[in-house]
Amino acid sequence: MRSSPVVPARFATLFSSRARLEAWLATHHAAVAGALERFTDRGEWAVKGMLNRTLAEARLFALALGREGNMLPSSPGARYLAEQRIRAGVGQELNAWLQGARERVANELRTHAAEFRERVILSTASPEEEAPVLNWAFLVPRRTVADFTARIHLINASYSDQGLVLHVSGPWPPYSFCPSFEGTLVE
Repeated sequence: MRSSPVVPARFATLFSSRARLEAWLATHHAAVAGALERFTDRGEWAVKGMLNRTLAEARLFALALGREGNMLPSSPGARYLAEQRIRAGVGQELNAWLQGARERVANELRTHAAEFRERVILSTASPEEEAPVLNWAFLVPRRTVADFTARIHLINASYSDQGLVLHVSGPWPPYSFCPSFEGTLVE
């Protein structure tokens, strides 16, 4: 991968003979050649976003209390009920904020990438832990990798106090951007 582009194969892909490999390559020559051209001087970078929901909700609750300010009741019981009403609305506000943040972050990172894919988010987090909220793959030209990773550091500086942190890893072989060879038998 350091010296030339690669088209990743599925894990444990085996051909029973050289003839089978040559036949497969002949069948898929155009797709493989196109992929090799697309992948020249590019690597896949994985970006995963984690949300500290407790931190994010606390921030939004504080902002909402600030907006309500002097309009909150002065009696402790009524004030408590008003705060609970505000707290109940924080979940919806958090979902809207997170959707907007995801769109802004994706757009910022796309400016440094040739291609972008959303991947399945696998969550094993308990409610007390940070939860995965995005799982993206970017096909990044080598010449823009420094800008791409610098942008991630800036995004983290902007969003970490709001509970959102990005983790980046790569370069990887471009698994997320490979052409589909579905329906082909490998023997």
